[in-house]
Amino acid sequence: MFLARFTGTCKRCGAELRAEHHYITWSKRGTGMIYCAPSCEDRWTADDHPPVGAPGSRARVPAPTAGPKAAPVPTTTPDDDDDSEPSRAGRPDAAPDHAPAAPASLEETIAARVAPLVQARVADALRDAGATREQIARAVADALAEAGVSSEQIQRAIAVALAEATPPPVRVEIVTRDGEPRTVPGLVHKQLPELLDVLNAGLWPYLHGSPGCGKTHAVLQAFALPELDLPRLSVLSLSQFTPESRLYGHPTVYGELVDADFALCYRDGGGLLLDEVDLANPALLASLNCAIENGKCSFPVLGTRDMHARFVLAVAGNTAGMGGDAHYAERRALDPAFRSRFQYIAWQLDEALEAAVVAAEGAEAGTAWLAWLRDVREIAVDRAPRLVCGMREAKAGARLLARTAWSAERVATAALWKGLDADTVRGLTDAVPMPELR
Repeated sequence: MFLARFTGTCKRCGAELRAEHHYITWSKRGTGMIYCAPSCEDRWTADDHPPVGAPGSRARVPAPTAGPKAAPVPTTTPDDDDDSEPSRAGRPDAAPDHAPAAPASLEETIAARVAPLVQARVADALRDAGATREQIARAVADALAEAGVSSEQIQRAIAVALAEATPPPVRVEIVTRDGEPRTVPGLVHKQLPELLDVLNAGLWPYLHGSPGCGKTHAVLQAFALPELDLPRLSVLSLSQFTPESRLYGHPTVYGELVDADFALCYRDGGGLLLDEVDLANPALLASLNCAIENGKCSFPVLGTRDMHARFVLAVAGNTAGMGGDAHYAERRALDPAFRSRFQYIAWQLDEALEAAVVAAEGAEAGTAWLAWLRDVREIAVDRAPRLVCGMREAKAGARLLARTAWSAERVATAALWKGLDADTVRGLTDAVPMPELR
């Protein structure tokens, strides 16, 4: 039992319970509903009894010395469904005795009303050794419900909180040939400096990571830097059916050479990205070993040629080259001789870059969409391992919200679920309900 901090209505009798005036109890199992205290017939006010409590104990109000309210005070309502709030007197995270003055903006007003309740409920949930993410989320939901915050206000508060919590994308500075520092233009992945270090050392990088985390974009961004001075940029996606002629070229019936990307970059200079390398035929990859290690390669019609001084090679895949797994069953294990020629970079999803990409689409509900997608991403690891929740899905959903009149469910079906079975989708949305995006 404690003094109400916000005005509300008793769940049982419907009486108005005013902030800083009436004593109340609340029900955890009743989704944060409040009740008259100690009962509807015997409702106490601040004029009757001052609050008393001790750290970590249940708050109790002393019985008066005289009058009809001298009976002992119960700590729960007769429903046996309620639970009084622990007293926070003397605790470091104690909420203020009085609600702060209402700030100017809507977001600040929401924060001022909700913060004391959220902090207290989350602290209580965290005290339980076995508290799960869902239990903590429920504690926060109870606090929001008691504060009387609408779902629309909650979504706006989430958007503001997410924008403030996500740092801006990194800025990468490089040193030009003249010794002057220069900032890499555009949005930059946080691991781009790591990629540039490998390239500047004259070594070949292998970027492996989940779909849509920015591997291809980062390699092409690095290849395009004037400091590398590459005359050509090429990308070739491999599969088990990619023939050698796609790398080395082939002669026509008249003996003329039809060139290919690898051949042109190797002989004349340029940056080449071999993507989906963990899907390629092992024999095709093995044919590259001598060329990229010893600097000489034999081509149709032309014969043996030396590797150009400005030839740069990078490869990328969704796995580390150790074979398929639950997420990527069709991926192949790379031959150890091929793997030994590359420097591995585990490419991660950059959430700051992801937030900036979503914001660039200009969708009013883009940030709320991203917050929900990240919640889905977290639980999909165990519940839907084949579901891809990457930057590509985040961007596509934000663009559909900005450029179409589609509902949130239609956007999620097109940009995220992508044919996922209905039972799995239902399980994910039950665990992480979709917000109001329109």
